[in-house]
Amino acid sequence: MLIESLAQKTRLAMMTVFAVIGGCTVICAFTVWCCISLVNKERQQIYVLDGDIPFLAERARLEANFTMEAKAHIQLFHQYFFGFYSDIISSSAVCTIMCDSIQFDEHERKFTYYGTQLIKRRTRDIRRSMVTTGYIESVPRTRNNPHGLLITGWRTLENRDLDY
Repeated sequence: MLIESLAQKTRLAMMTVFAVIGGCTVICAFTVWCCISLVNKERQQIYVLDGDIPFLAERARLEANFTMEAKAHIQLFHQYFFGFYSDIISSSAVCTIMCDSIQFDEHERKFTYYGTQLIKRRTRDIRRSMVTTGYIESVPRTRNNPHGLLITGWRTLENRDLDY
């Protein structure tokens, strides 16, 4: 009877040990799974530092920002083109262009740029109305083309003096 009681006690102790080991294994596995999912979730987020303060940067699809990027590309194109044009015409005139508005059709990818050009010379200042049109094509992004856009079919529709 003593051996049988000792065998039951040993069996009970072994079952208790296995139950504790099994419980610890389940708890550890759940903890590891939670940590892995948390790390994967955090890897999907990007933080931007402003001084010592981190801000969460939201990811957006390319289509969400396409209109804004296209308008910025069109505006930069006109600034660079007419800045280059200013250097060509002469060194005694300063040519600047100011964007009034840009109409952009996402489906056709056609734009119309409305701007005012100011040409400052020693004798007088000339203000001109500038209206251009063209199409936008997507190309691979590069260091020199961060928007990844190409302007094609660019034409000047209007380039007239506003005042004399």
